[in-house]
Amino acid sequence: MKLVRVKIHNFRGYNDAEVNIDDQMTTIIGKNDVGKSTIVDALEIFFNNSVVKIDKNDLNIHAENDQSVSISCEFSCLPQNIIIDSTQRTNLNDEYLVNSNGNLEIKKVYDFSKKTITPEIFAITKYPDNPELADLLYLTHTKLVSALKKLPNPIQNSVESLVANAPIRMAIRSAYKIQSFSTKEIDLKKSRRKKFME
Repeated sequence: MKLVRVKIHNFRGYNDAEVNIDDQMTTIIGKNDVGKSTIVDALEIFFNNSVVKIDKNDLNIHAENDQSVSISCEFSCLPQNIIIDSTQRTNLNDEYLVNSNGNLEIKKVYDFSKKTITPEIFAITKYPDNPELADLLYLTHTKLVSALKKLPNPIQNSVESLVANAPIRMAIRSAYKIQSFSTKEIDLKKSRRKKFME
């Protein structure tokens, strides 16, 4: 995967900032104290959090009611196949886990209004508006099988094995006509898809 964009919200001197990264970019140039190191530190926090650790002092001093910092990274050149549950291969497009650019966009949110600061992790997606599919990525295996069994027999029979979740989700999606999409944040911890960031 290739990093193509970084977005920062409420981090140090930045209310909102976006940096596009192309194949030619090797250096960030600017005057002293304009925020070059802040961008690099944000990337360190996002990817490693070992050299630079986020703390309350990193919250933008002009952040009034919003007591959270977010750092988002967008990636192109995605793998054709991934494994997100069991050993079943699927892909980010089929799971509707890509954004409107067709890229994987991961957003980490650090909420300083909480006692313990652990990042919430989201995929920013172009997701179907169908209400029947809204929570599909959050369903346990048992609930997925139950949802499948409520659908017509031809759709149920299209799933060769009920062991893996990805084919069940695909069959459920096939039951509905998907016509419109909205930007949606998928909670990767809630949906048990933390593997994207490991």
